[in-house]
Amino acid sequence: MWARLRLTPGQIVALTGLTHRQVTYWSEQGILHRDEEGFDGYALEKAILIRQALDSGFSLRLATRLAEDYMQEQSATFESASLAEWVTQLREIEDLIRAVRMAMGG
Repeated sequence: MWARLRLTPGQIVALTGLTHRQVTYWSEQGILHRDEEGFDGYALEKAILIRQALDSGFSLRLATRLAEDYMQEQSATFESASLAEWVTQLREIEDLIRAVRMAMGG
């Protein structure tokens, strides 16, 4: 399902709160992958996770790594998880990011 979704840069901006400049830069740097049809759902998910980590005080490099690690870990279990379980897991990640931020003095 995520792989078939196609979004324009403007839609990524609208859904994530990122700026056009961020979306463009992240795409140019290979952080968000885009094909000739646009961004897929995985790029949207990654952008959301990176934005959450950035909002929690992480650098772009670390935020990207956290998002990629999380997505890789979840890819094996997501298909069998219900939407409610997935939302719960996202909230747990947000709590973990907040805890790490607090531990770092932020």
